[in-house]
Amino acid sequence: MCHDSGTTGSTIATKSNLHLGRPLITNSLVLSLSLWASLPFYLERYGRLASSNISTITTWEVLVLILPITGVVAAVYGRVCKSAIFAFLLGVIPYSPLILLGIPAILFLGTPMGIIGAGSTLPIERRIGLGIFLTITGIAWWGISTYLILTGFR
Repeated sequence: MCHDSGTTGSTIATKSNLHLGRPLITNSLVLSLSLWASLPFYLERYGRLASSNISTITTWEVLVLILPITGVVAAVYGRVCKSAIFAFLLGVIPYSPLILLGIPAILFLGTPMGIIGAGSTLPIERRIGLGIFLTITGIAWWGISTYLILTGFR
């Protein structure tokens, strides 16, 4: 999935491209990010993680909302692999299991994480202005969505 840019760089960057490009690494990243993003919501719905009041939000859910781990991983993956499409997908796909719960998290959380990931690759392709714009837009979208969810717009 990663491709070499053709320039001579450090051997560490070349080795990281080779290792991140393997399907096993990419699939394990998607699986672990999907577990991080959706497991607390499934446990709230079907487990005993939350109290009897369904409108309460648990600490784990707050951590998922306020820590943009998916966006950071997508940005690093996009920066190393130089692929905006895969970086966007790595930000969006982990939130797709929440569709089964009726939570539109792909729109409110996945899309900004994907935009952050895609925006991190564009300065490599000489589109610095667009990359900065997308990254700032993704961060703002994530911040507003997180604020609305944590203040009761749920």
